[in-house]
Amino acid sequence: MSSINDRENIISSVTVDPRQCVRTYYSKDRNSSFELLLDARFFVEKISLWNEQDPLSERVDYFEIRWLYRNLTEAFYSMKVTKNEYEFLLPERAVLSSVRVRSFALKKDRKPRYLTSCDLHVYGDCVAENYGIDCEKRCSLSCMERDCYLNGICRKCRPHWAGAQCLDAMNSRSDITVEEKSVNLDTNDTLTTLQYSEPKKVPMPSRSFGSLWKLFVVLLVFIMTLIYFCFWLLQDKKHQDYIRKVSQNYFSKSRTVSVDSKVSAEEG
Repeated sequence: MSSINDRENIISSVTVDPRQCVRTYYSKDRNSSFELLLDARFFVEKISLWNEQDPLSERVDYFEIRWLYRNLTEAFYSMKVTKNEYEFLLPERAVLSSVRVRSFALKKDRKPRYLTSCDLHVYGDCVAENYGIDCEKRCSLSCMERDCYLNGICRKCRPHWAGAQCLDAMNSRSDITVEEKSVNLDTNDTLTTLQYSEPKKVPMPSRSFGSLWKLFVVLLVFIMTLIYFCFWLLQDKKHQDYIRKVSQNYFSKSRTVSVDSKVSAEEG
């Protein structure tokens, strides 16, 4: 939390143990609040509010949580305190400027109640090109779309790159060298720079003449076999036509001789 509105309405000078809760029991301001300021390098997905396991009867009845978007639009929820943990899901990932939690009591409530808020958890991820606990580092240039996980490991590598951070140039791109340089942008982080040299000419693998000759011989044998088969079919057809013709002539002559013999026998 970045501020606690105490009874003087200033930042509390009391050192707060992070393992304990902040109480407003002695505050005259019944609308106590605290605010968490966020950096512009975070995408926020979920917000959780944790309360101490105190009797609910001693607490302020209601609380309100607000978050401010970078475009200055605001969203908020107000509800009655009924449990120790609340979870709020954003409709979509967005960059927030701040998250504020405020407690309030009804005017008719005169009891000395107090607000107890132990933890405000903001869940999300770094915006594109950044990584780290505070998103202070930059993803490798060889990451696809320069997108990486919290530990800097690329979600996916650009073509011709490999490795956890995509710093290993593959053999197909031997013209690329990698150099790490420290560049002062928003923070002193390490940028991965790429250097391209003249591409090396890689000789194409030569095909042996013997393999080509064998392929030519196989094709030639296949073509010759096909030609021979067609020629054989043609010759076979001619041969069958010749046999058919000879057979017809033979039967024709035999019939003529038989008729002549029969006529001669009748005349005799």
